[in-house]
Amino acid sequence: MDLSNNYIGSFTYKSSGRGHASDLSNDPKLNFVVATSQQRLLKGISGMVWQGKSSQVILWKKSNVNDEFRKAKTKTVGVMIHVKSACYANQTLSSFNLSSTKSIIDDLNLVQQRFVNQLPLIITVLGLIGFIGNLFTFLQPKLRNNSFCIYTLTASFADIINLFVNLFPQYLDPTSGNLLSNISDRFTCKLKLFLLGFFPQLPLDLLIMSLIDRYACTFGPTSRISRLLRLKTVPWMIFITIIITGIISLFSPLLYDVIPGYGCTSTHPTISAVGYITINGIITPMIMLILLLLTYRNFLRRRQRVVSTSVDVVDPLSSMCLL
Repeated sequence: MDLSNNYIGSFTYKSSGRGHASDLSNDPKLNFVVATSQQRLLKGISGMVWQGKSSQVILWKKSNVNDEFRKAKTKTVGVMIHVKSACYANQTLSSFNLSSTKSIIDDLNLVQQRFVNQLPLIITVLGLIGFIGNLFTFLQPKLRNNSFCIYTLTASFADIINLFVNLFPQYLDPTSGNLLSNISDRFTCKLKLFLLGFFPQLPLDLLIMSLIDRYACTFGPTSRISRLLRLKTVPWMIFITIIITGIISLFSPLLYDVIPGYGCTSTHPTISAVGYITINGIITPMIMLILLLLTYRNFLRRRQRVVSTSVDVVDPLSSMCLL
């Protein structure tokens, strides 16, 4: 008898010991009931059960293979069952696949609870260690009066504020990640979005100011841009940077509002996503890269002039640029 036309599908069931009919019928992973070796009909499924450590369940769509099962009883180790229709067999396989998928999702959720939820604490601790290191480094007597060190230390201070305001609360209250959906006040919504955009952007803008400071060092003392190196100019430049960062961060509150039933959410999701990627992912890194390349180019030109003239003169501006 040719059984190849009746084949629907198969999967493997593994037990820790010698499998019995009771083991299979009570196993929730199989999602069906297997009959005993008496060939009884249970819930549309009949079959024969043999003992074995690893059992392969084979599904057939016709019931006329019972005779073949009886003949193969002494030769076959495992479980062979057949169902009345292909529809029921497909449903059985689908149920088994859904059960496996659910198990994988449960495992991933467990990993998220044990590891991902700890990331805010880990990042905050590492950021705090870095801030303390910068504090001890840039407050040394030889560095505290350097404009570059002041910009860098201020950026580090703004960064640690961002960690404690926007990130660390997610560790204290894991549900705070969906806090925007619970906001019903319009002012609170826009203020929250402003802080979420302002504090991450401020350290980047202060780092840009430190790169501008290094770029100014490559010019002579008579250049107008060299005025940025004066210590009395640094507080004003930091203040201007804060104002510019605040203006840039306004695009988030303008594109978010309270929507009934959804909480604080974006009214223009596409524009919001494009604006965030453009400002934080393209413009800011490009400005840093351009300043770095310009500084390197001016440094090479100035070095060539010094070598060509063979004059070893140290001007006050050069001493200000040395770290």
